[in-house]
Amino acid sequence: MLEQTKISFIGGGNMAEAIINGLISQQAVEPLALYVSDISEERCAYLSAKYDINITADNTEAIEEGDIIILAIKPQNFAGFSAGIPPIAANKLVISILAGIPTHKIESTLGTGIRVVRVMPNTPALIGHGMAGIAAGKNASGFDIDTTQFIFNQLGKTVVVDESSMDAITGISGSGPAYVFYFVEALCNAAVSLGMTEDQAATLVLQTFKGSIELLISSQENPASLRAKVTSKGGTTERGIGVLESYNIRSIFREAVTAAANRSKELSANA
Repeated sequence: MLEQTKISFIGGGNMAEAIINGLISQQAVEPLALYVSDISEERCAYLSAKYDINITADNTEAIEEGDIIILAIKPQNFAGFSAGIPPIAANKLVISILAGIPTHKIESTLGTGIRVVRVMPNTPALIGHGMAGIAAGKNASGFDIDTTQFIFNQLGKTVVVDESSMDAITGISGSGPAYVFYFVEALCNAAVSLGMTEDQAATLVLQTFKGSIELLISSQENPASLRAKVTSKGGTTERGIGVLESYNIRSIFREAVTAAANRSKELSANA
């Protein structure tokens, strides 16, 4: 799908590198078809040496070279970026991973008739196990969505949604890894409080998480069914689950996700 296609990245941070690594490792593009613009000479030198790609400190040069432009700068730097470049031609596809920046803002700022697709990836993309939500701007075609899916499927999985769902995507999969890490941290702390060493606790908890997720995926059973199989009546697990239920953990998780989604809405409104 990306044959003869040149891709330019505006910003060369961790997520840009994850996309670059995924595309090259999956042989979806040749390294010399990739361009990165970043203000950090050190970062540019690193990316050039590791991936043998084209680098520049000039955003306009990168945009001119690319058929696809991936915006991977910090959202707060978008205004400065847009003020420093000429309008982007409508024959170029712009893919934005800028958290909280709606497509209409990009469309109204970067060029008349510009084609924009918005993506919300997450950090497991760094190891090829990411989850990305994808939403089309008003001028994006079905082919633009297919192209964007192809790119981010090199980093894990994707789901196409209406842009109105992107705040929920942010609250669930965008912020979700932090919730998982938080729960792992809490279980490790609990294990240490019961006399385990930190190394023992980490081994127990991480393998339990990994095994449980693999079982959930391979069994094709829903989480409630698998949980019930572990929770024998009158047993240890039932006692532990009872404590979680007494604190209404389900409601707490729902509130946490809602709070993150609401913050995403605030950022979009203020963009």
